[in-house]
Amino acid sequence: MKRSTFLKNMLSLFGATVIPVDLLPSYDKIFLLQCFVRGFQYYDGHKLLHQMQQNRMLTLQREPNNKYDECAIAIYYQTQKIGYIPREENEILSKILDADLLTLAAEIVQVEKNVAHWEQVNIAIYCLKPSQNNTAYEYLKSTQTPIYYTLNPTNCYGVYEQENYRMNAEDFYESLVENSQDDSIFDILHEGFPSHDAMHKALEEGRIIVHKNKLNTKPQFNEVCYALDNKILALDDYFGEEGYVIANIDKVTNLSDKIEKIEPVLDKLGRTFYEIVFK
Repeated sequence: MKRSTFLKNMLSLFGATVIPVDLLPSYDKIFLLQCFVRGFQYYDGHKLLHQMQQNRMLTLQREPNNKYDECAIAIYYQTQKIGYIPREENEILSKILDADLLTLAAEIVQVEKNVAHWEQVNIAIYCLKPSQNNTAYEYLKSTQTPIYYTLNPTNCYGVYEQENYRMNAEDFYESLVENSQDDSIFDILHEGFPSHDAMHKALEEGRIIVHKNKLNTKPQFNEVCYALDNKILALDDYFGEEGYVIANIDKVTNLSDKIEKIEPVLDKLGRTFYEIVFK
């Protein structure tokens, strides 16, 4: 029997459980990706969360006809879909699955109930390789402790309940229009936000941001960056590049004519923020 066939049979035999280590005495797990389950809140994961445990196996299923993502890889726990591999991480893995290059497996690394839904289940994707005395890939044989951005109440999301920060969509829209000298702000708003509801949620949750490194002297840095206790609320840990800070909505609406565009930006966990870009 071919090794790949043996591994597939082992995985299918034990399903969404843990493969006993003594049955694989000569194989190492080589971890290719560790991530949180994307879209966890939209599927059946929340119903099964109390059952999920560390090291429990998961099933990966390609969805090549997914209308939102041609590289989509769905994740199943006990035959129930719980979400997807993050879109920004799935391209290479989807090609591996499509070409049947490796037998990929997945398991739960950690379950944390006291965080936002998008961080509740951390998983790892791996393949099995015959054990060798080779230290070159030793770093691929273990997982890392997940970093939770919503577990610590002092993180930037903790300030979103500040009453002087929030503004509803209607006030935001009207203030921008009132301070605009022409009709260009209408196109900017409608092109930047996919819907009125998206704008409302982004404002309510504090997901309107600016990039401090892109600002010139007009508008001034402290005019458009929100500060709490004289400290600018930076989001450097949330994005792949530094420089993003929470926007001061009150000040932004007074600078309507200086806004060039509003565009969506994904943070490391796939949450959508909206960056206001100034001329």
